[in-house]
Amino acid sequence: QPGVFVGAAVRLDRPAHQPSAPAWRFVAVNGWLAELDGSQWPSLEELRQATARGFASSRPRPAAPPVVKSAVRPGW
Repeated sequence: QPGVFVGAAVRLDRPAHQPSAPAWRFVAVNGWLAELDGSQWPSLEELRQATARGFASSRPRPAAPPVVKSAVRPGW
């Protein structure tokens, strides 16, 4: 989501003997994504998608407006 800073992607060095090792670690700075803090990802794009999904599913939703019922009956 543009305009919301949720964390940082830290590039990790891949060991020569493990070229498929995760290359990115996520450092959360927003409590909404605490469950992803410290997670490792093979690509920056996968990390971006995971944080976008996590942010969309965990952020607070606006409350529905209250339903107001009239005490006055029509025709009275």
